[in-house]
Amino acid sequence: MTNLADMAHVTSQETHVWRECRGCGASAPMAPEVNRCARCDGEGGSVKPARRPRSDAGQVRLTERDVAVFRWLADMKAIYEDDLAALAAQVPGTPWTAAGRRPSLRRLQGMVGRWQRAGYADARRLVNGVPRIVRLTRAGAGLVGVDSFRETATVTAFHQCEVSRLRLVLEGRRSPSLGRLTAWESERAFRSDLDALGLARRGQAGREAVHVPDGVATYERGTRVAVEVERSAKSPARLARIVEELLTNYEVTLYAVAGNEVRNAVAAAERNARATLAHRQVSPDRIGALSIIDIPREVA
Repeated sequence: MTNLADMAHVTSQETHVWRECRGCGASAPMAPEVNRCARCDGEGGSVKPARRPRSDAGQVRLTERDVAVFRWLADMKAIYEDDLAALAAQVPGTPWTAAGRRPSLRRLQGMVGRWQRAGYADARRLVNGVPRIVRLTRAGAGLVGVDSFRETATVTAFHQCEVSRLRLVLEGRRSPSLGRLTAWESERAFRSDLDALGLARRGQAGREAVHVPDGVATYERGTRVAVEVERSAKSPARLARIVEELLTNYEVTLYAVAGNEVRNAVAAAERNARATLAHRQVSPDRIGALSIIDIPREVA
């Protein structure tokens, strides 16, 4: 008959008692006069020294891609979260996502979460059925050297997102007649230049008013295109004045509109503007072209 004592597996000396080690905090068998386990005392093999905490522990560390996206948003101010993948594919990659590839939804959400925790961006769903809006904060803009940044108000955030989406679509689509889009001048940059020249900003009086388009796209053949996003129709007189100014200042004007009502309003404004310019005997070769498209629903 087998003795149970012979089957026992002795793990410590009889005088040892299981206690908490003062070195590592783990429970281990120790003699009464010892307060550190054998591992902490270096018995039974080498012990790795405790890792010193990082000097930036608890801080959000940014990648080159994060900084590139911040520079883009410093110009555009806001973007739909659903469109961030297309933007991220245009900027430097990371060890997890190669340049030119769109990151997964999980990585995008993690990226936006890091920005929010650091206070560099704000992301929220303002309307059910519409993607979350990601807006750059002053802290995020300051990180890329834009100290005069004004955060986008909620009332204009949707418009900024539509302009951002249209820009991404145009950048990813080569024009048969104009070639590839090579540069984009944002409304923010445009207004900054006007301020430097002492010209009037929107809503100011007493100086010459200058209409600022939502963006100006420059194509590889040198053509500059004024870009406008129109979700609701302005008054006929005001819209005609704006279109007249755009036709005389740009070779091409592109209107992205929401629905037939706005499309018809822009078309009517173009007819009125051309009639006014003809009455003023403006040479036809000094009057630009105008195209109307639907506001894109997504970035392909």
